[in-house]
This record gives sequence, structure tokens and C-alpha cells, in this order.
Amino acid sequence: MSEVKDNVTELKPGLLAQASALLARSLLAVRAGWQFGGQRKLYDVYGYPKQLTFQNMLAKYQRQDITSRVVDMPPEEMWANPYPPTLKEMRAVKEKWDDFANKLLLWQRIIQADKLLSFAPFAVMLMGMKGESQTKAPRVSSLDDFLYLQVYGGEDTVEVKRYEDNTQSPRYGQPTLYQVKIGPNASQTRTIEVHYSRVVHIVDRPLQGLMMGEPRLAQVYNTLEDLLKITGGSAELYWMTANRGLQIDVDKDMQLNATDAAALEDELQEYQHQLRRFIRTRGVKIEPLGSEVADPSGVFAVLLAILAGTTSIPQRILTGAEAGQLASEQDRANWAQYIERRRKVFGEPYILQPVVKFLSDAGYLPGDTPEKMKLGTKDSMFEWPEAFHMSPLEDARTLAEKARATVNFSRRAQFGDPVISDEEAREIIGLPRDVPSGDTMPKAPKGAQNPGGGPGSQPGQRETESAASTAPAAREGPDTRSGQ
Repeated sequence: MSEVKDNVTELKPGLLAQASALLARSLLAVRAGWQFGGQRKLYDVYGYPKQLTFQNMLAKYQRQDITSRVVDMPPEEMWANPYPPTLKEMRAVKEKWDDFANKLLLWQRIIQADKLLSFAPFAVMLMGMKGESQTKAPRVSSLDDFLYLQVYGGEDTVEVKRYEDNTQSPRYGQPTLYQVKIGPNASQTRTIEVHYSRVVHIVDRPLQGLMMGEPRLAQVYNTLEDLLKITGGSAELYWMTANRGLQIDVDKDMQLNATDAAALEDELQEYQHQLRRFIRTRGVKIEPLGSEVADPSGVFAVLLAILAGTTSIPQRILTGAEAGQLASEQDRANWAQYIERRRKVFGEPYILQPVVKFLSDAGYLPGDTPEKMKLGTKDSMFEWPEAFHMSPLEDARTLAEKARATVNFSRRAQFGDPVISDEEAREIIGLPRDVPSGDTMPKAPKGAQNPGGGPGSQPGQRETESAASTAPAAREGPDTRSGQ
């Protein structure tokens, strides 16, 4: 905690280190865009904000069209399309996990927290439990002990009030007390203090420490600003050039009195505002002003490529449904690879693992659950749906190929000893390796025989084929196709 002595606030080591880190981040933001030792400040020239705040980035999401695609697509694709990950094996744990996820709408809250990390260095999942919020959470005996689950993020909403400053504690440098503003808007906000045992702290791949990450939108904020300039400027330029100005050329020999000049001015104003579509003139020549319209498509394409490359969202998927329908198989494959990588390097270790650890520490799940789940590894207990989504036509083609493969595999015993086993054949065509309990493998009809002479040869078949192979070739008659 901080202490006040003679009107001077002294920070304890934990808070001091955190304050130093925040100050360093601020100084780094100020220096961004400096050249020639600070003599040229590109951010000032380009109109970029030097320091990004939660409100800056949230405003982008609320007002700039393509920003919502950048923020919404990865979380929604990873956690909800086509369905959330499922816990496999660990049957007793799976039942309790599924009950918790269903009651508290866990996957919706995770999507919410994932989106908040686009604007905030961390997000918190506030678990409603018995007792005062600033006190340590009680041990959980049943699912009924969880009352609600809410998500908050951003420096205007969540603040760490106290850190663990005991260097001998396994939680050294981590928050022990939060301050959270709860309410739909500023006029209906209530500020509460929350003990860390009631909070799941979510962060996106921090570079230093464990508690703070870089808001994702900060990496592409400047590009989004440039896109706004291009799209907004192009629309304004089109409006200005489409609604061209008029040049009024009064003949040198024409004398306009005040009344005639006022009448001409009124008619020009009515024409400009589309109240009338004609102008009566005498001794006055009116010429429309022409101008050239710059083509923004080239600059827009470059900025869109930068945005797509930074966010790992292929361009034709990023730009929406109409263009997304034309996305190639390679685009979708790249997008699927990104989603699969995101699951392993972020989803499991930085979201699922903190949630599982919270439930384990609270006593709802067994204490060794986090270790047994092996989150973030190839042996993870969570099973994710296929990241690559095929079109209906591709599904139909795949089913046709599987059907042909099934028929071919079912005939393989006809050619002597099969090269692969039944279990391997089932894996190749996408079935479980082992036959589900209670099911039986289909049996061949009793009369089916092996043309190669193996078990089940049909009577006389081998002899007929042998005779056919040793019979003399039939004598060919003259070729009459050429008229000979």
C-alpha cells in the first residue's frame, strides 16, 4: 500500500514497480513517431494521438465500421463457431465444468472478456459469491454458491488498488484488491472494492510480468486512423466535386443595381439548396467550376493489406460477407491456422487455465485439475471443433469421397491379406478408431468369396478365371472399319 507522510505519498516496492512500469509505457508512447532526436514528430504531423486511452480505442469500435470486424471476429470465431470447446475424459470434472458453464453463461462471458482485451491491458471476470466483496471468498460446496459472473475492463472501470509486495509470496506482484465501477452509465455507477479471490484476471500474452498486456487495437490504431481519413475524405471530396460551385461572370457593360444583385443572390441560393432548378439572368454568364476527383482505391488497398497482415485476418474475410463469399480455400485455411494457433497460445493458457485454477482454488473442482488438464499443450483435455469450415458443396464432395473410400476399404479383404487393419481404415475415413460399445462391425454375406482364392472363394470362380487366363486368344477377323 501507499503511505502519506508530510503530504508526500510513499509507494511500497510493489506499487512503486507498477507505477514505474506505467510511467515507462507512457514515455514510450510519447516517443513513438519521433525522428532526428525529436526534431521531427511524425505523430503530430499525421494527427495521431500520442497516448492511447481506453476511451480512444472504444470510440473506434463504436464509430468506425471496420474496427468492429477486427475486434469481434477472432473471439467469436474461436469460442462460438460452430460451438465452444468441450472437456474430454475426466468424467466427474466434466460434469461439474459443464454445469458451471451452462449456469453462468461462461462462454458468452469469455467472448466478452476477449473483446475487452482489444481496448484494455487486462480484463476481470467478477464472480458473484457470498459475503462482502472486499473480503476473501468462502470455499465453494456446490454450484449454488456461485451467484453470477460479470466481466469488466478498462482503466475507467477497473483499477488495481493493492498489489502483493511480499517477495516470499507465490503471488508477489499480483493484485490483492481491485476497485470496480459497476453500472450501465456514469450516472448509475457504483464503485466497489473486490478481493482477488473473487476475480479471474485475464490478460493477453503479456510482454513483461503477468498482469498487463498491450491492448490489441493499439497496434493498428494508426492504420485505422488513416483508413478513416481515406474513406471519410473520399466521401467529402466526392460530395464537393459532385455538387460543383458556380462562377458568376457579370458582363463589363452590365450595371447591377442593389435590387437586381439581391434578387440574383436569392435565386443562386435557392438553386444551390435545390429549392429551384433555374436562374433568370441578364448580362450575367454562369459557368460550373470543374475539378478532378482523386482515386482512393490504391491507398485504401495498401492500408487494408497492412490491417489484414497485422491482425492475421485475410482481406477477403475481413471485408465482410459479400467479399467473404469469394474467399479462396487458401484464405480460409490461413484463417483456420490462425484460429488454431490462437487457441493454444492464448485461449487455453491465458483464459481457460485461470478460470480452471479459480474453480480449483475455490474448492469447486479437485485441487489437481489444472495439472491434469494440461492446457496449452498437445495433450490438452479440451477438444476444439474443426477450425476450417467447408461450404455445403465442399461437404457434399467430401462425403462422396468418403463413400468411395468406404466401399474400397470394405473390399480390401478380397485381395488376400489386407495391408491395413479395420481400425486404421476407420481412422482414414474419419470414423472413431474403435467401434462404439454395443455396436458390431458389419459382416460380409455368407456367399461372398475372395477372387484371389482366400477364405470364402465362390465355387468355380477361380477355375473360370484360370481357364480364361490360359485359353488361346480368339482369332481376330479383318478390320472392316477402314472399308478394307
